[in-house]
Amino acid sequence: MKYVRGLDGLRAVAVIVVMLFHAEVPFFGGGFLGVSLFFTLSGFLITTLLLAEHEQTGDVSFRRFYGRRARRLLPAAYACLLLVAAWSVWWTASQQRALRGDLIAAVANVANWRFAFSSSSYQDLFLSEPSPVAHFWSLAIEEQIYLILPIIVLLAVRRGRRVLAVTTGALLAASLFATLMTGDRDLVYNGTHTRAAELLVGAAPPQLVLHRRPTEHAPRRGDWTAGARA
Repeated sequence: MKYVRGLDGLRAVAVIVVMLFHAEVPFFGGGFLGVSLFFTLSGFLITTLLLAEHEQTGDVSFRRFYGRRARRLLPAAYACLLLVAAWSVWWTASQQRALRGDLIAAVANVANWRFAFSSSSYQDLFLSEPSPVAHFWSLAIEEQIYLILPIIVLLAVRRGRRVLAVTTGALLAASLFATLMTGDRDLVYNGTHTRAAELLVGAAPPQLVLHRRPTEHAPRRGDWTAGARA
């Protein structure tokens, strides 16, 4: 599939903003926005891929989809975890006590839930001794969404695009409602059910664009969808 530099550019901006935010660089307080942008782009890209494959073949291959995700994400993630484990002697006593559980949660892609219900909070990233794998919370959320979203998209789109749109809207509303009704800020920050809204916002545009019929003055669907890459 064709490569779109603009999408990678947006992801680069999101990552850079997060890094500057955590480095406490003045005038770069947009770390939260950077994370949200990254989630939304992920929702956009994977939904585009799923819908494009369904239009071309009439189905979605879960084996190929999950295989692509695993090859793209897991080698680098597991290499990072191995390095963290190898350097465990350098971590503080409190970090070492929690490290085994943190590593297991990161490998199992449930790190966000471990951190959501732990005794630590988001402020510990700046004021205390955070887990060496604290950044795996976002990857865990993405992996959980990647596991569920293809199934939802396929089951809904088989019943028509309108059903898919209604399903996406209903899930988005449910996620926003969960965010508003959750008083624990750390749970809002780490929860898959609350963060899902950001990915679902990204899942909406492909449904609108891919549903349009091509005209003489507009690119064909296949040409447009070829630009998506995840």
